Amino acid sequence: MLKMKKTMLVIIKLACVCLVVRPEFTNAKPGLPDIQPSNYRVNSLKNANFLMDTSPEAVSRISQIDMTITNTADKYSFDDVVECNWDDQVLPSGQTPKFHCLVRQADGTSGKSIKVKFSPLRDDNGANVPDPYGEVFTTVLSSRLLRALGFGTNDLYLVKTLRCYGCSKDPWSDSIWLYGPNSTPLSRYVFKSQHSNYKESGRDDDGNIEYVLDTSQYTEFTYVSIQKKVGFEIQSFEGQGIGYDEFSNVNPANHAALDAFRLLSVFLNHADNKASNQALTCMDTTEDILEELKNISSPSDSYSCKNPIIIIKDAGKEFGSGAYGLLTQYRALDLDDPNEGGGGWKQAKIWQNDDNCMVDIHGSPFNSSFHPVVISEEGRQLLAHRLNQLTSQQIGDLFKGVKVSELPFSGHPEFKDVQNWVKVFMEKRDEINSRTCPISN
Repeated sequence: MLKMKKTMLVIIKLACVCLVVRPEFTNAKPGLPDIQPSNYRVNSLKNANFLMDTSPEAVSRISQIDMTITNTADKYSFDDVVECNWDDQVLPSGQTPKFHCLVRQADGTSGKSIKVKFSPLRDDNGANVPDPYGEVFTTVLSSRLLRALGFGTNDLYLVKTLRCYGCSKDPWSDSIWLYGPNSTPLSRYVFKSQHSNYKESGRDDDGNIEYVLDTSQYTEFTYVSIQKKVGFEIQSFEGQGIGYDEFSNVNPANHAALDAFRLLSVFLNHADNKASNQALTCMDTTEDILEELKNISSPSDSYSCKNPIIIIKDAGKEFGSGAYGLLTQYRALDLDDPNEGGGGWKQAKIWQNDDNCMVDIHGSPFNSSFHPVVISEEGRQLLAHRLNQLTSQQIGDLFKGVKVSELPFSGHPEFKDVQNWVKVFMEKRDEINSRTCPISN
């Protein structure tokens, strides 16, 4: 009886422990608030652009870009062996296997946060199997194309080997066990006590064993994508993002770039276009952002970001079939599969009709923010001019750079041929070039 009372006392104490889980890392600028006043967002949206660089030089540089890599100053290459410590205090959003980790320093301590998309699958020998659904690869593929054409996106890198210290073979599922909707302080305690990637660190004042993450050993993952945030995401509540249905509030002066962004989204078949997969991002300095935010004292204040950009921040379902069926599944990197679901990327239309410039995306019927819209001639020309700068060599390099020839396209060996992807890419570009759209008013 005494033992039962003691056990109940421990359970009650654990149930009362309040563990604070950090939200998913949303900003690349430390020291800034994740949530801002709604009028700051509204005012920033009015002035938002869709191009990172609007100078004429930005277009002339496209043909010189190496499409096999992510062209940023701070980069990871495919052959790098990246080491990090699992961040077990974050529950990543979305439905794709991913986790957060902190770049491991030479002395084993933790540095900057990165988000990793991976495949939890293992072969009979325990080796990691590349993502069979393609999202690890398409997120990098889309990011490289968006950036090359001058549009906004986060920095994405494809890395062959990542060693995560403190990770199990499936840190995505572990995060859900720890901080998912059904977790409790007690379930977290039991989870840590039963898993080898946690170790005893002592006892609390009541004599209960305490556990900490053991980062002395690593689990190796292959073919992962690493995401590094750009800018400062403007949101008035957690996970708000921005939907395509909000773009009518953008300054008409940026209408050509807006329509080019819409048309490029159709070109990519950005099927999973719910609001949280796009972001209104501020590219100002930390000092300028803090200055603007501190001056806001009432809902009528007109302070805003000086350099707001709308970006696609999660582009994992591109170059594929879009949504199909009641379960709204998506298949990324699906080139040509007319016998299954909604077909492949080849079947995804640019124009909805033969005689006008109406576009749409076959997205989820439940959370798609993209609705049928007519593209202006100014927007069509802006995108066409940029797409036309890409040579056939660059287009091939784009797909070579994400290793399509090495991917496990079950039942579709033709998907491994880079030239098949180049052919469809150029056909879609020709569709855009051959149409004349109405001039905007």
